Amino acid sequence: MNTNPELIRLYARQLKLPTITRYEEIMRQAEDQGYGYEQFLQALLAREIEQRQQNQQLRRIRAARFPVKKSLDDFDFRMLQHVEEALIWQLATGEFIDKHENIIAIGNPVPTT
Repeated sequence: MNTNPELIRLYARQLKLPTITRYEEIMRQAEDQGYGYEQFLQALLAREIEQRQQNQQLRRIRAARFPVKKSLDDFDFRMLQHVEEALIWQLATGEFIDKHENIIAIGNPVPTT
């Protein structure tokens, strides 16, 4: 069966599946790893879902209109004299929420000199 890549892209756009318009990368991966049709389709749809989740997260961040973008990657852990950096990264995983554990943080960070 002969396929037309432009027709595939058109169908993906009409179905509002923008990530699928770039299906060639997954197709090459599928050929290299010997995927069957179902595995190829699963990988393609998983990529679409992942991209939608990333886009949704970006939209929410923009909608929040944070004045400055901050992340733990930029945080100066020296400001927390009595807290280990590893603890902060562990809390960042959100695991304590799943375990229904309480976290109490008291006071402002104090800069070290």
